[in-house]
Amino acid sequence: GKIVEQAETPVLFSAMRHPYTEALLRSIPRVEDPSHTRLRVIIGRPPNLLDPPPGCSFSPRCPYAQDRCRVEVPPLEQMGVGGHRFACFYPLGTRENAVALERNVAAGLPQAIALVEGRVPLGADAMPATYGSTSVWAGGEGPKSEDETSTR
Repeated sequence: GKIVEQAETPVLFSAMRHPYTEALLRSIPRVEDPSHTRLRVIIGRPPNLLDPPPGCSFSPRCPYAQDRCRVEVPPLEQMGVGGHRFACFYPLGTRENAVALERNVAAGLPQAIALVEGRVPLGADAMPATYGSTSVWAGGEGPKSEDETSTR
């Protein structure tokens, strides 16, 4: 894999910009959830690291992906506060991102529909207090279907 987002931990949790970061943080089990609550998973299969898809490696599972994402690899660019770096053409919190999500919901994209159906918004108050710098790496193993859950 490769780094797709990097920032000071409080900045990452309060102002994440990459959809993969959002998906990872949404998949964390919550202590306040009732026992035996289904884990939230990232819909779709992780990329084959020996034969990655063209473009952004998260685009096949991204609720915001557009045609450009499927053919071009977004560069890891520094933007925002304190050296926040991310690699996304349609970063979270932008008008382009909101329009992309609307378009994908209207097109029936399963990952976009799953995102807007009853998900709790993330923010600094939803994350544990941690310090330092956090990097999010794309790639690796994970659930292969919406029905498969993991305790790893």
